[in-house]
Amino acid sequence: MSDENKTSVPGSGTEEAKTTGSEQADTKDAAQTAPAEETKPAEAAAEKKESEAKTETETKAETKTESETKTDTEAKAETAAKADAETKAETKAETKAETETKAEAKAEPEVKAEVTPEPSAPAAASKDEERLCRDDIRPPRMSAGRKASEALRKVVFCVALVVMIGSILFLAKSGYDYLVNHFEYSSLSQYTKKDPNKNPNKDPKETETENHSENETDVPATEPEKTQIDEILAKYEYEPMEVDFDSLKEINSDVVGWIDIPALNISYPMVLGEDNNFYLRHSFKKIYNIGGAIFLDYRNNGDFSDRNTVIYGHNQENEKMFSNLLNLTEAKDAKKCQLMVIYTPEETLYYQVFSVRIRHYMDPVYGVSYTSGELKSYGENALFESEYNYNAISEFTDYDKIISLVTCCEDQDYRLLVHGYLLNNAEKEAALKGE
Repeated sequence: MSDENKTSVPGSGTEEAKTTGSEQADTKDAAQTAPAEETKPAEAAAEKKESEAKTETETKAETKTESETKTDTEAKAETAAKADAETKAETKAETKAETETKAEAKAEPEVKAEVTPEPSAPAAASKDEERLCRDDIRPPRMSAGRKASEALRKVVFCVALVVMIGSILFLAKSGYDYLVNHFEYSSLSQYTKKDPNKNPNKDPKETETENHSENETDVPATEPEKTQIDEILAKYEYEPMEVDFDSLKEINSDVVGWIDIPALNISYPMVLGEDNNFYLRHSFKKIYNIGGAIFLDYRNNGDFSDRNTVIYGHNQENEKMFSNLLNLTEAKDAKKCQLMVIYTPEETLYYQVFSVRIRHYMDPVYGVSYTSGELKSYGENALFESEYNYNAISEFTDYDKIISLVTCCEDQDYRLLVHGYLLNNAEKEAALKGE
């Protein structure tokens, strides 16, 4: 027990000494730092003020940054809003155009008030207005049916225009050809002239005076016996003419005769070709001309020896060629025209009109080779179908010969046929006399 007290007593004395030394040291340090502690509050205040200023500056900078960030966000939002508004406006305009197009295709167009999209900003409004102006300038869109209809209309218009131009050109060419044809045949008339010596209607006193001047001795004038031809010429008051076939053959070797129908103002040379096509579109001088020529059927003989000689000629609008044959469908004109004369290099043939009829171009009435019995049946049918009753012949014999003039009618599928039988038929006269 005593040992423990000894041990602990010296230890506690030492610690107290140390504590007293430490307190003294602290008191000394406090005495030394007392002046420094008096200046420390001012520095702290300055540092605090400086810290507050720095904090305020940082706060303002942060506020400015937030404001700028907010401004950028708002600008982006406005730009997105403008783009959205433009997209909506375009979609709305396209929807409107499609609706109007469908309405026009299905029914009559209705007047609708234009709806202007409300822009989200002035800039968007100006762009929409500019777009609407462009839409007003552009033509409206058409549906597929409308486009097809418009295309068909254009095609029809182009076809009609081509047809009209073609018709005008054709009429101009036809008129020119008819005029050229007329002048050509007018020039050929110089190869014909009237022959007064063959005129039985000439005053006998004139003949007697001419004979008296030629003969010095007074010889009683005797009236010559009239032949059948003289009787025909006197009956129809026809004045014969002469035809210069030698000159005509120099122009066209296909010439076979000249037809003269004075009552209808028809007087033209006739040709015989290798077919019925060439002279349909070629003149007497073999020049291409839609007026053509007066030509015999290629199956006929050029000497008019066939039972039926078929002669073709155009029905021209200028009343030339065979156009005046259509006048024979009227009774007043049919009665005036009864004589047709054909001149050949060998003889002159006189024909009496006995029938005028209209038949289809496909009918079998354009034949040339007939037996005597077939020709009799042909003639009787022609008499029965005639537009006018001429009372020219009562019946046909086995020796009759006829001509058939053919031209077009107003209906292109039909033809006018004018038939005449031969008056000065030597073969028939001899047969009837029993020679």
